[in-house]
Amino acid sequence: MSGMDKQTLINAMGGVMNVAKLVGISNKAVYQWPDILPPRIYDRVIGAAWRQNRIDEIPLPTHNP
Repeated sequence: MSGMDKQTLINAMGGVMNVAKLVGISNKAVYQWPDILPPRIYDRVIGAAWRQNRIDEIPLPTHNP
């Protein structure tokens, strides 16, 4: 399965509040994300990070064949 681990993203961004602020959603919404982020959510995070010039803070997704 490929995807970004939610906790890895949260840790890299410095917490749930930072992830929520980046994407423009509530903290509660971040907590409701699945443990492995599907492409639609990960793409949304990447897009938000790119627009805010924070793309270098986003970890690469994992790949487990």
